[in-house]
Amino acid sequence: MLFCVPFVESHRDANQLRQDWDVVTVRKKAPSRTAPASATITQARQSGVAVETMKKYDAGRNRAVKPHPTVSARRLENDDDDDAPARPREVDRSIQLTIQQARVAKQWTQAQLAQRISERASVINELESGRGERNPQVLQKLERVLGVKLLGHR
Repeated sequence: MLFCVPFVESHRDANQLRQDWDVVTVRKKAPSRTAPASATITQARQSGVAVETMKKYDAGRNRAVKPHPTVSARRLENDDDDDAPARPREVDRSIQLTIQQARVAKQWTQAQLAQRISERASVINELESGRGERNPQVLQKLERVLGVKLLGHR
């Protein structure tokens, strides 16, 4: 990297000021040359020194560490413990048919209906097929847009 630094030289005579520009070179410190870790370990082993190495789990990786294994959903369903979390309530068949019939009567696709209630099309698909969970907020939006009664069904 080059810098130009002004150099002002003055003489006894006040009328004679002279300015010179000197070039100053600034360099970074050269990196020190060290042997890679694997080469150092190999060299130590060849010389007969006792070497102990330890592999670090996910060292240097930009990956989230999972603290515990995930629990299978099927295992949760088959588990009959009282402490087990309650399964989400599924949508009744009557609600599925009511949503589908009201949507078809208005000649809307699932995507159009989803857009009108600000939800994803997959939410409507899951509700109509019975795979979705019973979410009161979504059902209330559907009641308002379709003009049908859904929350009264149990």
